[in-house]
Amino acid sequence: MRKEYPDAKAIFFGAIEKSNTQERSVYLDTVCGDRADLRKRVEALLKSHDDAGDFFRIPDSNVETGSIEEAPGMVIGRYKLLERIGEGGMAVVYMAEQEKPIRRKVALKIIKLGMDTKSVIARFEAERQALAMMDHPNIAKVLDAGATDTGRPYFVMDLVPGIPITEFCDKKRLSIKERLSLFISVCNAIQHAHQKGIIHRDVKPSNIIVTMHDGQPVPKVIDFGIAKATNQKLTEKTLFTRYAHIIGTPAYMSPEQAELSDLDVDTRTDIYSLGVLLYELLTGMTPFSEEKLREAGYLQMQKIICEEGPTKPSTKLSTLGEALTDVAKQHNSSPELMPRLIRGDLDWIVMKTLEKDRSRRYDTASALAMDIQRHLRNEPILARAPKVMYRLQKFARRHRSQIITIVAISVLIGGMIYIFSKWNQDRHQLAEAEFLTHRHTLSEARGLFSSRDFIAALNRVEPLLYSEHVGLEAKLLRASILIEGNQPNKAREELESLLNEKPEIAGLAYALLARIYLESNLNHTAKMEKVSTYRQHAERLLPETADTYFLRAMGALTIKEKLELLGKALDLDPGHYDSLRLRALTYYASRKYEMMKEDARVMVAAASQNPLGYSLQAIALRELGHYEDAIKYYESAIERTQDEDSQIIKLYEECCEIYLRMGEYERAISQAKECLSLFPDETILHFRIFCALVATGKYKGASNLYDRIANADLVSKRKFRDWAMKHVFDTLEAGGLWHPPDREPKGVAFLPMQEAEETYHHLSTKAKRLITDGFNASWSPDGTKMVFSLGVPGYSGIAILDPTSQDIDLLIAPGKDPKWSPDGQYIAFVRDCQVLSVPELLASEQ
Repeated sequence: MRKEYPDAKAIFFGAIEKSNTQERSVYLDTVCGDRADLRKRVEALLKSHDDAGDFFRIPDSNVETGSIEEAPGMVIGRYKLLERIGEGGMAVVYMAEQEKPIRRKVALKIIKLGMDTKSVIARFEAERQALAMMDHPNIAKVLDAGATDTGRPYFVMDLVPGIPITEFCDKKRLSIKERLSLFISVCNAIQHAHQKGIIHRDVKPSNIIVTMHDGQPVPKVIDFGIAKATNQKLTEKTLFTRYAHIIGTPAYMSPEQAELSDLDVDTRTDIYSLGVLLYELLTGMTPFSEEKLREAGYLQMQKIICEEGPTKPSTKLSTLGEALTDVAKQHNSSPELMPRLIRGDLDWIVMKTLEKDRSRRYDTASALAMDIQRHLRNEPILARAPKVMYRLQKFARRHRSQIITIVAISVLIGGMIYIFSKWNQDRHQLAEAEFLTHRHTLSEARGLFSSRDFIAALNRVEPLLYSEHVGLEAKLLRASILIEGNQPNKAREELESLLNEKPEIAGLAYALLARIYLESNLNHTAKMEKVSTYRQHAERLLPETADTYFLRAMGALTIKEKLELLGKALDLDPGHYDSLRLRALTYYASRKYEMMKEDARVMVAAASQNPLGYSLQAIALRELGHYEDAIKYYESAIERTQDEDSQIIKLYEECCEIYLRMGEYERAISQAKECLSLFPDETILHFRIFCALVATGKYKGASNLYDRIANADLVSKRKFRDWAMKHVFDTLEAGGLWHPPDREPKGVAFLPMQEAEETYHHLSTKAKRLITDGFNASWSPDGTKMVFSLGVPGYSGIAILDPTSQDIDLLIAPGKDPKWSPDGQYIAFVRDCQVLSVPELLASEQ
């Protein structure tokens, strides 16, 4: 093991304690050993110490006291130290008593012992000079300055008895209005400092002490220890910041401070810190918690401060849950009223101060204070666009009594102004063609989402997020896609940004947030409280329109709930295309093919050029066994679909499946090849050809095609096994054969189908096949039943099938990834109205 040596500095301090040269030599022999380089460095330090002579000698007055460190009872200049009341990184603050020329208690700040380096002294003198330059009732005053006998500088300032501003407000349970009044005084103090050319750079609650004066609370800004001058020197000594050394407190630090661009920091960095303080006064917490920043690494902390957008104060309060009760009590308010008091003006004011781009913040602290005063007087604030309707609202609040007497005139004028503003707004909207295009694109994205083509849906909806026409609905759809894609945190951020939008949007956002929490990992009690709260908000906000019922149906947790909501949408608007489409797909998931066919028929009548209605009609006819009619509708859908549209692959593939069911194998091959001319790498089309070749006994060609599929990639090989099992099960269940009866195929290519046939015959003698579309399975939470993902368009999530009624009820929340049945390869079967897995069936045989 490597021997650990003390460093040269520690050895040096030990050596100078020795009384003579001989003792030093013996000491160095012992601690340095054979480390010649270490001993050489120590001897050099000792020589420099000896050459310094009396330079380091402690003054006699301190020798007599036996200590050079200050303590209560000591006298420094005209001041007797009473008690230590504070301590920072570079200095200690004492309460002291001055007897001459007047008797009073003061605060004396002195550099710590051992901290009297050139840079610390420069910063200390900068603070003293900064305070001396200022004269404001809300800034602690410098009364005197000097140096101790040991040469360490100190200065004397007002003693400010009190507690930090946030603690004071909570302890006194000040209302929001009272807190804002105190905050305005703080802004005025910071403005005074800025006018004197001083940037505080560490505005935070502990540096703003509230003291009582004549029974009134008075905030005092203290600790200008890291202040920076804007237009003149604070001291003749060099004052600089070391590279990559953060100056300030992270939770209150502006982005430009976090980036360490010290030379580029201006007064607007204090505006940002004031915004954090205001946020905390209103909500009881900072935009980014100190714990979160402390746990993050240095670079991650920088990224949070510089890039992550803070949540609006009212939104933050709305998501506190039970904690909001305590916050409201500290603000002398109620949980229901708190968010409403802050929503609007105060949200806008706070968010303007917290802009990442400092050019978008308030220019001065006084501008911030004046905007808060406008809010308190119910006048229009500068933090939001001064629209006509907003100004009218403010005017109404200021002159409520006068308006009552002239209500008729006000209504007339208000109506005229509203019409004018709407006309003016319409002039700046996109042309009617663009509006229709955005609506059509959103509908397409919803269709892709219903079909579980999430990537295509996301690509289609992304360009619409900032549309004037459908932007908010696009954000809701994007959040729904993120939920289905197992990205609940991103979805939650998207939805929380919509909670202050118009009621129908906010209501749907609350409904989707309820779903996120239902699927979260919170304990059951906390989870259900969140879900209940958000659902109540949703029910209260959502209007009764076809659009909102449709959007609610998209986030429904059960098939039954989804059908009820779609029924209400279609009662209000029988031609609501999106609702018709989603209900048709839901009927498909529920095996209600006649109902599905009827909805698809209405879709065709409503939009004769849209291929979706035709394809859904074809699916319903196929499941009802009307194959020729289904083919006709598929052909109509293909005619109305662009060749470059990926949906055309699905249409061709489903046509091939029908031809295989009909025994029209050559037509199946021809149909697949027609599509392969456009999309040569589509594995599912090659598989359909493979099935047709096997069914006609063309085993060599089928084997060659299998090699192409299996060698493409591992995913294709795995999919081939799944498709083969389903194809054999479907064929045998329909009473057909998957290969000619007179000649059985041999070879690796046909093993999946042969295994599937054996499995089917074995299990079908003991139980009835339960599902035919999508046979991914997993256990139910109680471990007694099997649950299945239906794997069909229009239905997302995992469901359990009740064999007694064939109805579908959701057992596990949507968005979870389904798994294979426990044996890893077979679907589940049902016997005697009980859902069984394959191992259970095999065990029962024995």
